[in-house]
Order: sequence, then C-alpha cells, then structure tokens
Amino acid sequence: RHLNRGPSDFNTGRVGVIDGLWELPKLKSAPVAAQALANGWEMGGIFTVSDGLPFTPLISGDAAGENSSGSYDVPSRVVGPACTHLTNPGNPGQYINLACYSFPSPANLLGNAGRNSLVGPGLAELDYSVKRSFPLHFISEAARLQFRAEMFNLANHTNFEPPLPNNKLYNTKGALLATAGVITSTATTSRQIQ
Repeated sequence: RHLNRGPSDFNTGRVGVIDGLWELPKLKSAPVAAQALANGWEMGGIFTVSDGLPFTPLISGDAAGENSSGSYDVPSRVVGPACTHLTNPGNPGQYINLACYSFPSPANLLGNAGRNSLVGPGLAELDYSVKRSFPLHFISEAARLQFRAEMFNLANHTNFEPPLPNNKLYNTKGALLATAGVITSTATTSRQIQ
C-alpha cells in the first residue's frame, strides 16, 4: 500500500514568477519631435520557472495477472551507481533512466516503483511586451490609438512535457519498448511575436 502513496498528478513542487511593468522616463530637454516619439512607452515582462509534473513508470498491460480494472503494472527499481538520477534531464530521446528499472521477476511479482516517483522536465519562460498610447484629440479628448508588441517565450526555450504517452517501459512479456521514456510533446509553444 505504501507504493500507492505519492504526489498528486498535478503537484508542482516549486513555482517562481517575477513580473514587472515599467514606464520609461520622459525626455524633457530634447526637441519636441524627439519627445513625441520617445515619451510614453511602457515595458512589461513575466518570467516563470517551475518544477515538472510527477508521473509513474509503467509496464504495459496486466503482466502480474491481477485481472484488475487497471491495465498496467509498475516495474521494479534498481539500486546502484548508475541510478543516482532516475531521469536524464537533457535527453528527450530517453528522459527516463532505463538502467534504474527492471521487469519484475517472476512476472507475477508486483514491482516496487512508487506512484508518481518520477518528475517531468521543468518550465522556464519569459514573456515581454512594449506598448504606447497615442492621443487622438482630433476625434475626441478620450480617444487613443495604442501600439503594442508582445513576445511569448522570448528566449525560445524548449519546455518539454513529461513522457506520459511513453511512460510504459516494458510490455507484458518483459521486453523493453522502443518508445520507453521518449518525450514527444512540448508544454509551451516556440517564440510567438504579435
């Protein structure tokens, strides 16, 4: 029963968000034309970093023969010098360290890998905006035209999802799956500018 205890599926260990809005200082001693172009600009940014989401390594199908409603089992954890880290953070082609897991022997033995014992890749993203409002007094006193440029994921940092479609490491016969631990999707888009 203790192996079924673990973090919730939506648990994010640490989250940090820094945001700010800055109105650029006004030019007062410049020519009127330069003041008209340079004054009134505002910049903003949001920087977000967080840990990844937890997930469970699995065996595809009912290898232990439990005939339960869940069509999966868990592998066994291997302890040793090759298993200081359960994941390979810089390797989306094999995010799960497969040397740290084995198919239970005999096959009807339940594995000891705990629920949500792995944590997916974290997230780091910087969003940035710059804007300025221009008064349109010839229309009315309150009329404004706003120029706005927004950039999402400005650093174009790739933020991967956990390998949830590929968290199955073995088939029911104990053969390692070719897609085991492969990350196939991203959590955020590439750089977007509008």
